Parts: sequence; structure tokens; C-alpha cells
Amino acid sequence: MVLYHSFYLKESGDLYMSNKAGGNILFHDSVTTTGNGNVFKVNDITTLNVIFSISTSGSFSVTFEGQVQYQGSWFPIKTVNLSTLTLSTTATDATGVYQIDTTGFENIRVRVTAISGTLSCYGKGVY
Repeated sequence: MVLYHSFYLKESGDLYMSNKAGGNILFHDSVTTTGNGNVFKVNDITTLNVIFSISTSGSFSVTFEGQVQYQGSWFPIKTVNLSTLTLSTTATDATGVYQIDTTGFENIRVRVTAISGTLSCYGKGVY
């Protein structure tokens, strides 16, 4: 577990340190069919890194989506593939890390829209 250190000023004027660990989520666990997967509640997370694992000779397509209000509509959101530095609302490549700016969103999901093989999808949130 990685700890992030933040310093805060109490009302008394004393300085104290807080350790915050980023949030983890398993969006999809060895899925073989399309679906919405698990939802990540953003809370104070500002950045979400997403990685994929696909079975040998498998293929997939996912759409990154965010929800502004609880039980509201889902909207496609742009991610940055940190390997290629390209922006997209979808992913079809398991290599690299996809990074999402979660600012302004209540929830994030990674919806599987096409799949051949077995796919897992993991996320790590950073404060």
C-alpha cells in the first residue's frame, strides 16, 4: 500500500499530518461477456489509473463512463493512455495505463462493450 502524506492546519493553529491511501477497485473480474461491471465511487479521489488483463489471443472494447449525480445518466469520459499519450473515451489495448481525471464526477465505470476471451480490469485512485 502506498501512503500519501498531506499536512493540515487545525483551528488551534497546530500542523498535523494525514496519511491517505488511494482507493482500489476491481471493475471486472475474469469476465467473458459484456456488461457495466462494478462502479467506483469517486469521493475525494482526483485521478484514477486503470489497467487491463486479457487472455491470450483475446480482444475487448470498453467505454469509460462517468456519472455526475448519483442515479443520473452515464456520460463517456476521456482518458489518457499513458503509454501512447492519446485521448479516448474507449480502450481496446491491454498494454499501458489509462488515466482518468475524476474531477466533478460522482461515480466512474468501465463498461465492456465487446469481448472475446477473459478480461479483468483494475483501478487505483489517487488523492
